[in-house]
Amino acid sequence: MTDQIAPDFERFHRENPHVYDLFDRFARRLVASGETGFGAKALWERLRWEVRVETRSSEKVRLNNNYTALYARLWMERNPEHAGFFRTRQRQSSTANSVRLGPDAEEDLLSVYLDCLPEYARAAARPLSSGA
Repeated sequence: MTDQIAPDFERFHRENPHVYDLFDRFARRLVASGETGFGAKALWERLRWEVRVETRSSEKVRLNNNYTALYARLWMERNPEHAGFFRTRQRQSSTANSVRLGPDAEEDLLSVYLDCLPEYARAAARPLSSGA
């Protein structure tokens, strides 16, 4: 994990192993009940309830919503027989689109777009010059 959330998640996960244990327990109960897929967010809210109310711990563990998908991915990685149980999106930090574009990016993207068009369509797609 190389994005900005990853270091915080890794620290939280290391310091709070009981959170993953509960996530694992609830996910396994879902699988055992016959579910073939489930929303990680719903499970996360159940975890939030469990950690805050049921355990009655004097230590208040805050469950960051940014960690929901990371726990879902971790669970599926550790349980490959249930890959896809939680539907996840591609992480923005792992896509080319998450790269910050420079000041000439709009022109560069336009030129790539124009290069993909047939010749007859290029003239129509070119922006008008500011003097026209």
